[in-house]
Amino acid sequence: MVANGRSARRWGAYAALGIAVTLCGVSSLAATRADGQEPHSESGAQQANAEQRGTQAVPFVVRQVESQESEQRAADVAKAAESEAQDSRNLLHATYALALAAFLQWVILVVQTRHIGRSARVAERALTELERPYVFVKFGRPGLVVRQISRNTDDGGIETKPHSLYSGEIEIHFSNYGRSPAILTELLDVYDPTSGKTAMPYALSPETQRGRPLPGGTAIAPGKKYTLRKNPSEAFKQELGGASLVDNRFFCLGILRYQDIFGSEYALGYCGYFDWERAAFVLEGDSAYNFTKTIKPPKSGGFGWRGLKRD
Repeated sequence: MVANGRSARRWGAYAALGIAVTLCGVSSLAATRADGQEPHSESGAQQANAEQRGTQAVPFVVRQVESQESEQRAADVAKAAESEAQDSRNLLHATYALALAAFLQWVILVVQTRHIGRSARVAERALTELERPYVFVKFGRPGLVVRQISRNTDDGGIETKPHSLYSGEIEIHFSNYGRSPAILTELLDVYDPTSGKTAMPYALSPETQRGRPLPGGTAIAPGKKYTLRKNPSEAFKQELGGASLVDNRFFCLGILRYQDIFGSEYALGYCGYFDWERAAFVLEGDSAYNFTKTIKPPKSGGFGWRGLKRD
């Protein structure tokens, strides 16, 4: 009985195991069939869709799906690019502004340099013109006296005419009315009697005629004078003494050259006519006889164009 019970239990276990194996096989077979039928249906659907794709019935449809994070990242990138472009534009504008400011500063510098140079030249010219010596001529004693001399005429009458006689020396004063000394270098003095009541001597030219050099150190201080003295017998020659002042005119003319402390050189021309009614020499003639000319201008130390120092 016991052996029959054990055998029955053993066969029952075998039967349960066989049923379980059978169920597992059936399940596997069903799953295999399902997998084989599904791809076939999908491929058929894809084939049907491929035949109708791109037609009016089934058009192309593309769907773009972006996440919120991707949109935010793209917005940040676009914002950063725009900010960088704006910074580049601002930098370019600032560069243009700096270049314009530099150009304007250069223009202002050039204008200021011109004005400074012009002001320096004006100040220098004003200084030299204000401080330069100004020499003028004045006649002193004429060295001649007038005497009325009577003579018998051919018709038995008496004729009285003024005549000149030598007396003392001829004096010519050169006075300095400037603010600096006048350094005398040359003197050309000519004494010319001319025939006629209106005749004038030949004018002297400072460009072509030179005088005798004066001793070194001869100068006229401001407010002082230099006097030239001449013996009339040596000036007008001995035979002219007692000549008629009605028929002749007596002139003393000349050119005095002098320099200033700035290196300029000037020429003073003068012409004096002996007026027998005044018994004195007086100035006679136009600017061809009486003049003051600048022979050599002063050396300039101012600034010329572009700020360069001129010699």
